[in-house]
Formats: sequence, C-alpha cells, structure tokens
Amino acid sequence: MRNNLKVKFHFDRLHCHDEADGWGNAEPYMWTVFFKIDGTTCRLNDSLMLEGSATIFPTPGSHGNLGDSDVDAGDTVPIPSAIGLKEMTLTPIPVPDIVKKLGTDDVPAVAGCIVVLMEEDNVSDDGAEAGHHALNVGVQQALNSLIPTLGFTKQDISDDDIKNLTGKIQSKIEDAIKNQQNFFENFWSWINADDTIGTAVFKFSGDQLLEQNPSSLHKRWTNDNGDWELFGSVDTLEQPSCPANVVKGIIDAVFGESSSKKSMSAMHDFRNNEFKRFEGLEYWWTIAQRNSHYLKLALNNREASEAAVSLFQDIPELLSNRDKPLSDFHFNCASKVLKHIATLNEKDRQSRKDINRSIDALNMLQGKSLNDLFESLSKVRPARYPTIKALGSDLKLKVQRRESGR
Repeated sequence: MRNNLKVKFHFDRLHCHDEADGWGNAEPYMWTVFFKIDGTTCRLNDSLMLEGSATIFPTPGSHGNLGDSDVDAGDTVPIPSAIGLKEMTLTPIPVPDIVKKLGTDDVPAVAGCIVVLMEEDNVSDDGAEAGHHALNVGVQQALNSLIPTLGFTKQDISDDDIKNLTGKIQSKIEDAIKNQQNFFENFWSWINADDTIGTAVFKFSGDQLLEQNPSSLHKRWTNDNGDWELFGSVDTLEQPSCPANVVKGIIDAVFGESSSKKSMSAMHDFRNNEFKRFEGLEYWWTIAQRNSHYLKLALNNREASEAAVSLFQDIPELLSNRDKPLSDFHFNCASKVLKHIATLNEKDRQSRKDINRSIDALNMLQGKSLNDLFESLSKVRPARYPTIKALGSDLKLKVQRRESGR
C-alpha cells in the first residue's frame, strides 16, 4: 500500500545565453500549468482502465509576469514563486477488489507541469491572456482525454502521449489570441507575433518521485528565438499512512470493502467529536503514523494480522464502552502486534524507542478503561521511562478514585 506524497515543484531561475533579439533586449514571459492524476479524482475500474479527471493548477499572468522586461545574453531571471512554485498532495489511485486480491493495493499517481516560455512582441496583453486561458483549458481537456487510455497494463504517460497533448493545445492558443484581438491587433501581431521560445512537459509517477528524490527540472531551448535554460527541482516527502487505513486495506482485501465500514465510521466519529477533548493525544497518534510501514510489514505475520484484525473489528464496541476495563483478549491482541513490530525495526533507533514506549504505556492499560488511558496519555508526551512511570501512577490514582466513588 503506497502512502500519500507531499510534492513540491520549484522552478527557480531562467538563464539567457542568447536572447536572439537583434539590437534590442528580450521580454520573456512564462506560462506554467501544474497537474496531477491521482486517487482524489481517479480510480481503476473493473475493466482495469483508469476513469476520472485530472486536477490542474494554473498560474497567473502573461506579459511581464517574470518581472524583467529587459533581458540580455548572460542575464539570469529569478522566477517568481507565483509562477514557479507549487506544492500538492499526491494520493495513490485505488483499484477494484479483484486487483487487491492479487496483492496490488493501488497504482501510482502522476504529477507534473507543462511550461511554455514566450517572448513578447506585438500580441496585445488581452490577446496573450486569452492564449493563456486557452492553454489552461487545453491542458485540462487533453489530460482528461488521456486518462481513459491508461490502465493496469499501461500506467505511464508516453512521449507520444505528450507530443499529441502539446500539439493539440498549440492551435487552440493561436485561435484564442486571434479571437480576442481586433483586426488591427491581429494584423500587427501577424507582422511580428509573440514567439514561442519553447515548451516542456515534466511528468513523474509517485514511485519515480520517491526513487529519484529530489529530481531535477531542467530544460534548454536553442533555436531561432535564442538560447534559454530553465532550472528547478521537485522534492517529495512521503506522508505516513493512517494506521487504521493499513489494517482496513488488509480487511478489505480479505473480506471485501463493506467489512471495514462500521469500524472506520466509529473511528471517524470519535476523531470528529471526542478526540479534541484529549489534548496531547496527537503526540501518541504521531507515533502510530510514524510506524505505519512497520505495521504493514507486521500484518504479513499470521498471528499479528489476526490480532490486528480482531482489534479493528471490535473498535465500534470498544469506543462505545470507553469506561469499561479493556479485556485481556484485546490487551493481548494489541501486545502481539507491538511485540511483532519490535522484531522488525532493529535497525531503526527512533522506531525502537517509539514501540518500547508504546509497550510500556500499554502495560499500564491492562485492566484499565480506554477513557483512563486517553486522559492520561493526553497529559504525558511519549518520553523515557520516568514519564511512563508517571503515567502508571496517574492511571492507578484514577482507578482508585473511581472504585472509592470519589
């Protein structure tokens, strides 16, 4: 099961080796359209083909949007963040149950950017903006038409796909400029239209972003419109999966998606209505998220998997009776999972500390209620043993007060 990815595109500078503008200097401007094809709007259907729509992130401005209208050979133009910087969350694309049963939980999403570098001449400002709008619309339409051609056997966007995509958009841009301008503006721009210095398409699957992190964003255009070089990078940060979703994926694969709905609903209700009452509990939840990949590995073990599934399926009952002491069965299930994770993370010092502290906290829970644990954990951050012992004393005091009726 893939995790969500935090992806950051950053084009930082444009270098002019030769502006090719005769005696004058160049006036470059740049259009960027960032995009993603991911699990927020797309899914693999039962025919194993992709369906849904792409998400695009247009950027502002045309003429003068680079902030420098007097560029000569040797100049470097910093690219404003409004044009060159975009952060997005990339969600893996879900697959139908038949594919999950074959051992594939999802397929990688795609993120990218289309860049068009222009040089201002006689096209009007309104005409350039019309062309810019046509680019945005064209990218959305082209990507949407590309999605149904992708599937389980063809997950990558090929170079031919990109060539067809950019070719269709170019004519739409030209038509939009002509339709926006009046006769005299069209005649004037026909004499010396804005030049397209070059276009570039950068696209990556989620798997590629992780394997090549960070990845370079580099393009050099050398043609009749000069010699220009674009620099940037894309950085990726893996976002830990929700531990509940890890177990949910196992249950869905074995028993079908409907099997996990009741437990997920109970957890969502608790998160939305009760979790906020226990300030500080999020520090312990961070431990769970940080170790979700070890949980996934642990679920390959039959004993640990059966224990996790039993706990997960009983969550509605446990959350609806939070004042009831935790049963030995549920305590042992949680203990089995944590102890198995402790056999998998020997080379990960942070994880070893996380799991040891969680086991210590769990031991304090034996015979206590969930509310006792939540209230105490919310006051005690994960730390070394003295703090965990303080947690035990706090729990003991709570139970004594409850039993004495105070």
